[in-house]
Amino acid sequence: WFVSWYGFVSRIYEQRLSTGKTSLHVSMAYPLSAVLHASRHAAHYFAMLIVMSMNVAVILAVILGHGLGWLSWILLAPKGHLR
Repeated sequence: WFVSWYGFVSRIYEQRLSTGKTSLHVSMAYPLSAVLHASRHAAHYFAMLIVMSMNVAVILAVILGHGLGWLSWILLAPKGHLR
């Protein structure tokens, strides 16, 4: 659940940084975007390592969490973001 929500939110913020829709100076926007990108991938790699434990219950929990995160984002997110 966390990985899905974090992925969506960090992508939106990266888009805002790249289009200049934030109050951050350009010198801070690019490093922050890089940190968000790297941390999003780290969360996905962590989920992958959990799945590689070959524990069926854990695998099902990760899949269910990603599905619920995506569903909750679609239902609760502000309109117009990543749809």
